[in-house]
Amino acid sequence: MSSKDVSIIIRVRNEAEALRKLLKLIDAQETEFDYEIIVVDSDSIDDTQKVAEENGCYILNIKPSNFSWGRGLNMGIERSNGKY
Repeated sequence: MSSKDVSIIIRVRNEAEALRKLLKLIDAQETEFDYEIIVVDSDSIDDTQKVAEENGCYILNIKPSNFSWGRGLNMGIERSNGKY
């Protein structure tokens, strides 16, 4: 996987609508940075993963029993390729 300038890590569970809005806002930003978006999902049962896929996000799954805010963030960081 190629290196990116920035990694954006988003932790979610059943947040399809909020994720859709957030990804539109990120896409609207004017930047020269090459970025990736990593979605750490905790077993969503709505369209969260579909929204992430449609927007080219890399999806990591974590079981709710293993979820903590720190663990989710650490999983995203371990998978990231961004300098920042």
